[in-house]
Amino acid sequence: MKGLIPFLTARIDEDERYLKSNAHHLWTQRPLREVEAKRAILAAHGPDELNRFGSQRSPLCLVCITDREGHEELWEADKWPCLTLRALAAVYGDHPDYRQEWAP
Repeated sequence: MKGLIPFLTARIDEDERYLKSNAHHLWTQRPLREVEAKRAILAAHGPDELNRFGSQRSPLCLVCITDREGHEELWEADKWPCLTLRALAAVYGDHPDYRQEWAP
């Protein structure tokens, strides 16, 4: 896997296939909703590909902003991949394609 988004997309797709193949279990309804929630998070926290805030070398998250050093005037977009996506990827930290640089 080359990047974080393809990695997460593949893992979420694997989760969904597994859950649907075991749909006879009563506990699969909530985990299937979790799959959809992960997809929504992934879609919302994309990089600023139009470079409105950052640069191609250092893209920023379109959603996440952080109050730098407790000063309201220093709020700025977080570097991409943001903590939200890195935390989502950490769930799959034991996967062979997981990269340590994605760790939260």
